[in-house]
Amino acid sequence: MKLNFQHKLIVSFLVIFALFAAGIVVFEQQRARQYKTEALKERLDAYADQVYRYLSQSKNSLASRDSVLALMPPEFRVTLIDRGGKVFYDNAFPNPGSMENHLDRPEIADAMAEGSGTFIRTSSTVNQPYLYYAKDNGSPLILRVALPYDIHVQSFLKPDNAFLYFAIGLFLVGIV
Repeated sequence: MKLNFQHKLIVSFLVIFALFAAGIVVFEQQRARQYKTEALKERLDAYADQVYRYLSQSKNSLASRDSVLALMPPEFRVTLIDRGGKVFYDNAFPNPGSMENHLDRPEIADAMAEGSGTFIRTSSTVNQPYLYYAKDNGSPLILRVALPYDIHVQSFLKPDNAFLYFAIGLFLVGIV
């Protein structure tokens, strides 16, 4: 079937309109994911600040570290690392002195360079995926907090599809 000029023009406009709509949807989905990631980073930063504040006010004993964890979500992981990368404390690992050096961990390297760092990876210590957030506030120890990167965190970071459905509906109305 051969298309005349009018049909070619309509098809061209539909393709341009579809590409424009798809671009908007992709951009919005990316921005939504960024927004949710930033919200989660801010929450982890607030937890890190709370742990730093509590440790600076306590006598720095292991009991005080464990008592601050009672204020955190139960799956929360806290690691204290000295500037050489040696793990000083980890609530998920009973013998932190035997842990490998953490200086090469991406979140620790970013924290030392930029003040904070985030990374999602599987822990080599407990073999579980975590969303790590490390913070360096200039004290002798770098604090790393982590949440298991499970279905709850993944679903939180997943963008809402309401805008996608709205854009598809609007596109279909525009075609008609």
